[in-house]
Amino acid sequence: MKAVVVAHGDMLPADRAAVGEGAMIIAADGGALALERWKILPHLVVGDMDSLGQAGVERLAKRGVGVAKFDPAKDESDLELAVAQAIAA
Repeated sequence: MKAVVVAHGDMLPADRAAVGEGAMIIAADGGALALERWKILPHLVVGDMDSLGQAGVERLAKRGVGVAKFDPAKDESDLELAVAQAIAA
């Protein structure tokens, strides 16, 4: 299975092409915001949700997106957690 992990940060239009058809799409917290701008729903959002915020979590959950929320005092970064989810998929 192909998985794409999208992190929060500056995204270029060319990055959009990396999110291919049929891939499992996992957003690392604020990466979900970039995906929303591209009109793409992730399958899963992973992290402490400090960037996405509660309203963003609720908005995506209502659209059927899975949410794996972690304590902000975690040892791993949101990106590390998202990559671990992609490997486990």
